[in-house]
Amino acid sequence: MVTNNNVLIEINSLKKYFPVRSGIFLRVKKYVRAVDGVDLVIKRNETLALVGESGCGKTTIGRTILHLTEPTDGEVVFEGKNLTNASKEELMQLRKGMQIVFQNPYTSLHPRKLVKDIVGEPLKIHTNLSSVEILNKVKETLESVGLREEHMYRYPHEFSGGQRQRIAVARAIILKPKFIVLDEPTSALDVSVQARILNLLNELKEELSLTYLFITHDLAVVDYMADRVAVMYLGKIVELGKKDDIFSKPTHPYTRVLEAAIPIPDPFFKKEKILPKGEVPDPANPPKGCRFHTRCDYSIDKCEKVEPVLENIEGEHYVACHRWREIYK
Repeated sequence: MVTNNNVLIEINSLKKYFPVRSGIFLRVKKYVRAVDGVDLVIKRNETLALVGESGCGKTTIGRTILHLTEPTDGEVVFEGKNLTNASKEELMQLRKGMQIVFQNPYTSLHPRKLVKDIVGEPLKIHTNLSSVEILNKVKETLESVGLREEHMYRYPHEFSGGQRQRIAVARAIILKPKFIVLDEPTSALDVSVQARILNLLNELKEELSLTYLFITHDLAVVDYMADRVAVMYLGKIVELGKKDDIFSKPTHPYTRVLEAAIPIPDPFFKKEKILPKGEVPDPANPPKGCRFHTRCDYSIDKCEKVEPVLENIEGEHYVACHRWREIYK
């Protein structure tokens, strides 16, 4: 593991359950276990990619870290301060150091506000700067993401998707935070635009010494952006390690499925197909034992009864699988 001096965020036994209500009186019948006991550390100045298929709980983790969604249980520690027990005043102060860029730039920007007001809003909330100082800061920040001063006086509908996402990035960095959650920031954009946004994010990371939690399902993007990778399935982290370790020796059967799905731009290259069995189980009624065992070719009786924990394979490479030794050869 890492030393405390290198840790920016520490997540301990984090859980987030969403109630499912039904009946005339809308009583709670069950809970969707979106995040179910996650332990994770995010190191300073790194990009930790959180990957997995849709519905596995990736976005919920990001929103819960920022307390946009209140956790059901567990704790989130930011720079040694427990956000779970923080008062509203303390949380307001801590939030200056944490921001988010949402997935869809077409819905994350207020359609009736000018860009200068959208980007300058965090300064109005968290600082005592004058209107002139805020305008100067907005101009400077927009220029740092590749936009011009004239863009300050336009509305979001006047911009392309890539430009809108640049506005969202400007809003996220204007307070000079230490940590940013990037919730699939390029999935709604064209491929050529994606590359420009990813390059911009890498440049800003170096210039501002940022730490990213990069949420995505695209492992090709992960290969370009990430330092470490956490693989998530049905509310659990099933594999964690440095990017090179995850790509060179994917050990959990689910990670191998994801890795096999990466397209290769070579029509003559024959890649092994690894397809999981069946469908993703109901997150309100997850399987006992290993949550992937209903779809896994390596499943044995123990997998159906005993839940695996993250074990250290080598260095910083961890996997939650009873049969990792047979796979890791």
